[in-house]
Amino acid sequence: MMSQAGQFLLFACLAFYLQLNGEAASLVLVFSLVFVMSFLDGWTTLARNALIPRLVTHEQGLLKANGLISVSDIRSYSLKAGD
Repeated sequence: MMSQAGQFLLFACLAFYLQLNGEAASLVLVFSLVFVMSFLDGWTTLARNALIPRLVTHEQGLLKANGLISVSDIRSYSLKAGD
């Protein structure tokens, strides 16, 4: 939750910064913010995947839960890519 909130705040700061500075924006700052946002996204995914075995107790349920997560990840990434 905190990682997603951090991503949102960084995205809002980035949008505000770009709105104020336009073409005079520092590329180093923009790329740094995008890097931190990507890092937080990766951290969220790892934490979510690590919680699955703790939430699902039965072996068959674990297989189904992992399958559901990977299907939702594939769909999420295809939506981000614009498919």
